[in-house]
Amino acid sequence: MAFDFYQEIDALSRISGISGSEDETAAYFARRLEELNVEVKTDRMGNVLGLIRAADENAPTVLIDSHSDEIGFLVSEHCGGGFLKIARVGGMDPGVLPASELIIRGKVPVHAVVAAKPPHLMRAEDRKKKQKLDDLYVDTLLDDETARTLCPVGTPVGFSDGSVPLLHDKVACRGLDDRVAGIVLLHVAETVCRENLCANVALLFSVQEEVGGMGAMTAAFGLSPDVCLAVDVGFASFPGQNGRLLEMDKGAGISFSDTLSRTLTLDLCEVANQENIPYQLLAEPGETGTNAHEVQVTGRGIPSAVISIPLSYMHSPSEVVSVKDLEQTSNLLSAYCCHATYFPKEVTLVG
Repeated sequence: MAFDFYQEIDALSRISGISGSEDETAAYFARRLEELNVEVKTDRMGNVLGLIRAADENAPTVLIDSHSDEIGFLVSEHCGGGFLKIARVGGMDPGVLPASELIIRGKVPVHAVVAAKPPHLMRAEDRKKKQKLDDLYVDTLLDDETARTLCPVGTPVGFSDGSVPLLHDKVACRGLDDRVAGIVLLHVAETVCRENLCANVALLFSVQEEVGGMGAMTAAFGLSPDVCLAVDVGFASFPGQNGRLLEMDKGAGISFSDTLSRTLTLDLCEVANQENIPYQLLAEPGETGTNAHEVQVTGRGIPSAVISIPLSYMHSPSEVVSVKDLEQTSNLLSAYCCHATYFPKEVTLVG
């Protein structure tokens, strides 16, 4: 059966994975790896690691990272009458929240909505104010006692479930950052030619990226790979938006940064050129906002590069991605696992 990107996206859109509460998402990726006959390990942090071994027992190891968590909230306060307040988990603009549908993910999921004052009832000065999270309330439509029982303080809260297929091979839903990268890794596991691997391939589905990258840092320390490719999403261009942005349907972005390994990045571009795989270039001085920042300074140092999947409307209830870009990103990763040449040796200090 052909790999179905749409089916994978929809399945993951119905699973909670807010940072610090990624158990369901981790279980999904672990199960799918096992179905693809990949050796699976987990660690104390909740990371999932799939290992595909090269024929050469002395082969180096490429770590390919995707984070499995998503942004969300925690119940922070009960305000009576079934109304709650929520605190941020990860980056979020409160401006997208009024009238949004939420799911409070306790033992029994509770569907709720962010209360929004109709414009008819707003004063002129209120319409000009930027929304603040402290000013918003979540309406559970429950009585106070039931709300406190089903939605205690600390309960994870996320956007509503489900995905929507769009025109031209696009899909919209929450949490595509960075689950689409995880789906790409599953496709690599299914399609990569294992007999031709130039390195062992470690597929990492890491936790807690949205709140600091702790999962990738600890997993990389435990594995100690030779190089790392951090696969995340990048900002896709749209009308009226200027800057260094990616275009959809033109392949993944490859980043040049003073905080990344230039040699590894050039090797990645060379493989893409040799295999005629489309890609885009990004200049990102300083931190890239991905797990590469944590991985590259782990242990004795792990040369890292960043691959970005174009994504529109990041950190919103309706992120949008192109399936064509997912396929091209998978092609790039699979090719690199078979044709990479840069595996740095240990540095020995003399004198």
